[in-house]
Amino acid sequence: MKKSADKCFVKATELYKRRWIYLVALSVMQLLIGFATSSFGPTRDFYTEIFGKNCFTLYWMSILFALASVVVTFPITWMTFKRLIRFRALVLIAIGFLSTSYLLITISMFVSKHYVIIEIGKILADITSQVALATPAVFAALWFPEHQVGTAIGLNLMGRYLGYLLGNLLPVYLLAHATSNGTNNTEITELNVDDDRFTFLQIFGILMSVSAALGIFLFACLTDEPPQPPTHAQMIKRRANRNKDKLTWRDFFKTGKSLITNKTYILTCFVFGLTFSPPSADFTMTSRVMTSWRNLDVQPYVMGADVIGLYVLGCVLGSICAGKIVDRIKQYHLLAIAGSSVAFIASVWIVVGFLCGNFVLYCLSDVLFGIIGQLTIVTLYDISMQQTYPTDEVFVGAWLVGIQSPIAHIISTLAHLVFNSLGGAGVLIFQSVVIFIGFTFSCFFSQTNKRLDAEPGDSDMERGEDKKPSELSGLIADNE
Repeated sequence: MKKSADKCFVKATELYKRRWIYLVALSVMQLLIGFATSSFGPTRDFYTEIFGKNCFTLYWMSILFALASVVVTFPITWMTFKRLIRFRALVLIAIGFLSTSYLLITISMFVSKHYVIIEIGKILADITSQVALATPAVFAALWFPEHQVGTAIGLNLMGRYLGYLLGNLLPVYLLAHATSNGTNNTEITELNVDDDRFTFLQIFGILMSVSAALGIFLFACLTDEPPQPPTHAQMIKRRANRNKDKLTWRDFFKTGKSLITNKTYILTCFVFGLTFSPPSADFTMTSRVMTSWRNLDVQPYVMGADVIGLYVLGCVLGSICAGKIVDRIKQYHLLAIAGSSVAFIASVWIVVGFLCGNFVLYCLSDVLFGIIGQLTIVTLYDISMQQTYPTDEVFVGAWLVGIQSPIAHIISTLAHLVFNSLGGAGVLIFQSVVIFIGFTFSCFFSQTNKRLDAEPGDSDMERGEDKKPSELSGLIADNE
């Protein structure tokens, strides 16, 4: 009888083909989020003209409102812990906020006198961006086997960076005021502003419709988790957490404390924030850095969009490759060290290219920085879930975002202050220092992989062992 039960347990895992459809939908959601959060920086001249604000005011108001994403962290983590918000609800909150954000930005094109409307839209876009950062690792862990987790995370993130790519290039080349008058200055006339307003109205109106349609699809089809788990580790966790419905504040703080005191997890959150912060600064500062480039014959904001486009293209390629590398090697500790160290070297070559006026070296280093940065980020996502198993993935992801968000905002703000004081070279050197700090932290990651160790066919077989079904049943009993 026991042998029969063990055999049934082994067969209790199943993979569902619809997970790939959900992955495509979530990747499209990330694309829409990436566009919403990156399309303002390269076209800031348009916003200063249409809303009558200077660049300084626009930036600091954006920083102030971006703190809203940090404030919502605690209530979201509490609701995920109480299981009031599960994975499906988290995704629907993100897509709902995103659709509302696009709606408000579209409305602001009609009533430009009320700048607060577009700022509220940007607040919602920023909250959406932070909430959606938790979804790649959570979805991969809940729906995919161990040998596909990295691929699922990478493809999910690829959508985010495709959105960044479109957000930086599409507005710049579609706006009427992007035409050059033969100098590095731009002539913005009242007619051009009206044309640009109509262009933005079309772009954001179309994206709002796509976002709404995607939200309807996810609401109708997406579920919190598959009927049967994809791995034995997920089966163990699901059985262990089956009766954990009556959770108190004491349980919440106890679980939160276990995460904060987990050295590798907390370091992962810090490195994640340090690694994710350079793009946040780049999207609003690259065009300003280009103004100090030697012998620049192209308008700075156009060149800035092109440079960011190359970086993001590297990120897209890196997202695809990183997933395969992580799935194949699974030496997360070594991958994090290797990725962050090469990213640091690439950031140094970016500084060298800028100081020497070598634009080719600058761009190639930027592409390499994007590719290797994605290897680091995909690895960090997987480490955060490996090290906290069997804690609920949604709760872990919410805390990951909550901890890294203020770090990324602080680094981005410091980058702008450094630029105002030291110029383009100063901010690029500051970026290298930030990446080096992340590399230092990654050297202290633990080499254990708790979730992988629960699998009978991965880590155990690599050690020459084959965990028996009865041993897995014992693990379930221990968790219960």
